[in-house]
Amino acid sequence: MATRIPEHTIAEIRDKTDVVHTIGRYVQLRKSGANFKGLCPFHTEKTPSFVVNPARQSFYCFGCHEKGNVIGFLMQIEGKNFIEVIKELAEEAGVELPKKEMSEAEQQRESEREGLLRINRLAQDFFVEQLALPGGAQARKYLASRDLEDRAVEAFGIGFAPAGWDVLTKKMAAARVEAPLAVKLGLCMVRRNQAGERPPAQGTVSPTQNFDFFRDRLMFPVLGAGGSVLGFSGRLLDPEAKERKYVNSPESPVYRKSETLYGLPVARPAMRRQDRVILVEGNVDVVGLYQVGHEETVAPLGTALTDRQVLILRRFVREVVLAYDGDSAGRTASRKAAEMLTAEDVICRVAVLPDGSDPADLARHQPELLGQLLTDAVAGPAFLIDEVTKGLGSSVEDRVAAAETLAPILNRIRNPVVRDEYLLRAATAVGLRPDQVQRAVRGASRSTQSSAMKSQGQPTVQTAARPDPPTEEQRYVLELLTLMVAHPRLVPQVADKGVVSYLEDEGQRELLREAVRMQSATGRVDADELLELLEPAPRDQLARHLDSHAYDGQGVDASRALIDTIGAIRLGWLERELERLDEAVKEAKTAGDSQRRRELIERLLAVRLEKDELKNAVAKGTNYGAHVSMA
Repeated sequence: MATRIPEHTIAEIRDKTDVVHTIGRYVQLRKSGANFKGLCPFHTEKTPSFVVNPARQSFYCFGCHEKGNVIGFLMQIEGKNFIEVIKELAEEAGVELPKKEMSEAEQQRESEREGLLRINRLAQDFFVEQLALPGGAQARKYLASRDLEDRAVEAFGIGFAPAGWDVLTKKMAAARVEAPLAVKLGLCMVRRNQAGERPPAQGTVSPTQNFDFFRDRLMFPVLGAGGSVLGFSGRLLDPEAKERKYVNSPESPVYRKSETLYGLPVARPAMRRQDRVILVEGNVDVVGLYQVGHEETVAPLGTALTDRQVLILRRFVREVVLAYDGDSAGRTASRKAAEMLTAEDVICRVAVLPDGSDPADLARHQPELLGQLLTDAVAGPAFLIDEVTKGLGSSVEDRVAAAETLAPILNRIRNPVVRDEYLLRAATAVGLRPDQVQRAVRGASRSTQSSAMKSQGQPTVQTAARPDPPTEEQRYVLELLTLMVAHPRLVPQVADKGVVSYLEDEGQRELLREAVRMQSATGRVDADELLELLEPAPRDQLARHLDSHAYDGQGVDASRALIDTIGAIRLGWLERELERLDEAVKEAKTAGDSQRRRELIERLLAVRLEKDELKNAVAKGTNYGAHVSMA
């Protein structure tokens, strides 16, 4: 297996890296006492709150609370992994990294990956070359018809796959490309034998055995970090041809569609500046918006938006603007994407395009209108409410059905204040009272909780005469709820510190969410309303705890009790996270994925360090509130 980079080597790299100089490449820094200050690159601000401390070799933003060292900064700003950043900094600092000691299986995997990327690069250079040759005239004509300029074509590396059956095949044959790798990448196919079957690819690519997969298509390379070519998306040029308009490279060791977004490397600088991304449906839409100034535009690759793509976007920006086609399919896709983004606590807005239009056409013919539509994009939850209630009938059954459709959408909005605002809007739209819609939302929450419990093999209703005692997590939640009822002023701390995300039980998470919602709406947490949400056994537990632990301020430091309880909950989460990471490291080792294993070990060490610091703080009886905010 590959050897882990020793901690002393990582420390040496950090010590030899000028944090001010390195971060200064991305942020304009000014001296401020012993520190340096500038506008934060991770969120939009007018007053500098981003501070670099050269003595500690660290940075911190007082606005968005991003913090870390130079390695973490580069990982986030460049979208690179730990190993990539360490290699770059080591080279700049003149620090020699230990040589990798890989098993035979790892060596084979790494060799295959490098070979696949080399072949994709060869194909990309070939496609770009073909676009400029006389045979690429039709492709250039198409680009001109869509008003796609040379600078945009060059920025995205657009090329052309000739109409012949073996043009790329001959190029790869001359370069002695291994046929199994070329076939795995989807660049060529194996010819059928006399029996009409396709035998396995073997040897090097040969025109007698192989033929081109991409033919007479405009070629859009899918680029990864550092400009590596992961795969291709080919657009048909002949409108009369009876083939799919777009064909894409198959999944491979270097390309996973569900984890990739077209145009991301090009869009990333603008995404950082704008703190938003525009999500469209097609490659031409991405290029078209890029050249009229909306450089922060990306698109999924032939699939609907995936959970993994949402998480990738959330790493870079706070806001996603959906600009899908103005037809029924586009609106359906917008609805699904808006629901996913809302559930992930991403600020989502939807630009509703005119019927029959697409973003690329608007960019060409009406760029001002496109800009206005993006500016006026409606909030995702508002769009979803409008979609569900469009053409709503007047019968009670129709209105109740609409409320039940909206309930799970509203339930997934994490911010309680935002959720309550849209609940009122939904009630108006469906013609019901807010409390009626609220009951539907609570029902959706219980349904979610019930599903989660069923998936874990737990009973959904506790009916035993002598219920089991509360778990450790449940005891801590009872403690928090009692404090929140007695001291509503402390409730925002529970939300700010992300306590809900530390809990394992969905039922306990929903209890805390409901308490936060109550305080946001009324300034208090109503114990009776909380009790109504529970089944008999947990309701009795909470009632007894409220009666016997009345924090009325008599000799009790409620703020300290709150922080201590949150710390204990966080500690439990860290212990579970360590178990999960340990299993993941074993799985990566078994799979021979050395890079994934190294990344997991780095995360495991960081979590273990935080756990030890938190336990020490508890043992010493010190205030460890700082530790529990490190989500």
